[in-house]
Amino acid sequence: MTQNTLDIILFLSPVAIGGIIATVNTEVANNTTENVEAWTRKTQSQEALKTGWFSRFITNPVLWLIVKFSDWTDDFTHRGLKNGTRVAATLYLIGIWIYLLFAAFMVLLALAIGAIILYIVFKVLISSDNSFKKGHETSQRLFGTNVKSGYSEKKERLFGGEYTQYYDANGNPVETAEVKERLFGGKYVQYYDQNGNEIGTSALKETLFGGQYEQHYNENGNEIGTSVEKERLFGGKYIQHSDEAGNQTGTSERKERLFGGVYTEYKSEE
Repeated sequence: MTQNTLDIILFLSPVAIGGIIATVNTEVANNTTENVEAWTRKTQSQEALKTGWFSRFITNPVLWLIVKFSDWTDDFTHRGLKNGTRVAATLYLIGIWIYLLFAAFMVLLALAIGAIILYIVFKVLISSDNSFKKGHETSQRLFGTNVKSGYSEKKERLFGGEYTQYYDANGNPVETAEVKERLFGGKYVQYYDQNGNEIGTSALKETLFGGQYEQHYNENGNEIGTSVEKERLFGGKYIQHSDEAGNQTGTSERKERLFGGVYTEYKSEE
């Protein structure tokens, strides 16, 4: 039996059942049908008084339709035809109602799954973006040398846009950095000397086991070191900087000034 044949049989079943009841027109069938109708009317009147969502949106609507259709068939003089018509219509109404509820459930489920996926993607993108920004704000480049002691601050340009200004230990500005976006997607940090010359870049990378670190490159695209977030034994996070050989060159840590304001302090391993 094919699926189409089965669908046709299921679709015509209410008509066949109603037709049998109408044709046979027995006392037992009619009494049973009318008892079910009386129970439906009683149940619908009880459900209509309830305020719960299940009664208001699931049971009462379909029972109300069945009762209304029963009212419409009250004028039928042939008892078997009246009850057969009611049975067929009731089966169709219940089937249609179940289908509509199932379709509504699937739509809500799809929306819920879509919302969860969007939430996860949004959280991943925000987390990645925040990690990237945090990484470049706490990276001490000073290209061509190891990490030197100093600090950096986040700044805003006159006409919009953010950048990071690096200072040496004496407070002299030495470098700047800002987040850029590649032509085909993906962000990176571009570093400049005080004359505005490009002196290298950084890009956020992932380790084999899902961790993240910042890979630094010089102006020729050669790897010159990495920066990775660490956590101290008794709390507190910092950034560990290493050269291209993996030797630790220094650390950086975000600090708060006494009267407000955030900056990043760098300490050399020397």
